[in-house]
Amino acid sequence: MESFKNDSRLWVWDLYNEPTNGISIGRLRLPLGDISIPLVEKVFQWAREINPAQPLTLGKWNDNSSLNDIAYHWSDIITFHNYCGPEALENYIVDIKRHGRPAICTERLNRSTGSTVAGCLPIFQSERVGAIH
Repeated sequence: MESFKNDSRLWVWDLYNEPTNGISIGRLRLPLGDISIPLVEKVFQWAREINPAQPLTLGKWNDNSSLNDIAYHWSDIITFHNYCGPEALENYIVDIKRHGRPAICTERLNRSTGSTVAGCLPIFQSERVGAIH
């Protein structure tokens, strides 16, 4: 980050993807739980010390309130993953927007759960929320 902190080609630093998720070993899924949360806080502190020109973010994840409180406190932009249909997506966005910061959905699209381009893109547009495809 120190090397690229003023690089105009970078637009945001997404500091940690799905920190409380887990690891898969074959068919076995091992959840990490809250074990990575102290590291998440340290990563934000280190990034703030470097003071990059680009905004910092950590995605809202898994309705883990401990993790999401950190994300809401430290993130310049609220990012999130959402694979829900339009109605659930809209409710999710309403919750995120109460933090008063720009929002970007960084993972989406799952036709089998109703998350489609035709259904969700109008929600992103009307709510003025970015969506990476």
